Amino acid sequence: MMSRSKLIVKHPRDLLHATLVTNTWELARHLDDIASATLDEEATHFARHVWRARPNVPTLLAPHVDDDHFSWTAEVNWSNANFESDWRIEPHALRESMSCSARVTLNKALGGRATQIAFNAKLSGLDGRQGVETIAYRIVLVNWQKLVDAAVRELETAQLT
Repeated sequence: MMSRSKLIVKHPRDLLHATLVTNTWELARHLDDIASATLDEEATHFARHVWRARPNVPTLLAPHVDDDHFSWTAEVNWSNANFESDWRIEPHALRESMSCSARVTLNKALGGRATQIAFNAKLSGLDGRQGVETIAYRIVLVNWQKLVDAAVRELETAQLT
């Protein structure tokens, strides 16, 4: 099952690419539900980062929930030439049974003053369970939107200084 989303962001493609793709983990400070994101490995067109969400579970259940249920590793490979990036997100708790991959393409819009973001995601390992796939895709898309919003806030903050 594939999920597709397109967004328009009122920032030039090169600035958005640098913020959203090459420095993704730095956006954690703009995300209320993320406790941390750290750079694990970086190369010229590749980065791996580890994310930890803030658990939102009742106090009674907290001692029984492992931190791995709220963490994942994201790998991003990108091309500066065509403004495309390939993402692989692997949850720490479900490594054997679920993974997510995505292709993100940034295209110029409004004469270069804005960017159209094409986000195509694919979840694997859910064994065709339609309800679980639907929920998982919704979570992926909501969190992708939050990440884009965080990139926009980062760019707007940079413009003010």
